[in-house]
Amino acid sequence: MRNINELLSIIREIGCTDCISDTDILRLQSWTDRNRNLAFEPKQSELITWMDSVIKGRTLEKENADAIVKRGSELLEEVGDNSN
Repeated sequence: MRNINELLSIIREIGCTDCISDTDILRLQSWTDRNRNLAFEPKQSELITWMDSVIKGRTLEKENADAIVKRGSELLEEVGDNSN
């Protein structure tokens, strides 16, 4: 999996506003789609599956955005970001 930092950046930008736009959702979906086949560790696959579930229907609740930041941070600490 690559670019966990990119995911966190997207989510943090969303967290700075009270509104989650269609553009934000598209960025999250794009990240998920680009990283789907790069998820080799079980936790990475779990993150992708969970991302799919929280952004389905092109909506994302604020509490889900906060939870994504937390889970992404935990994953980054455990397996690292291989985006070099």
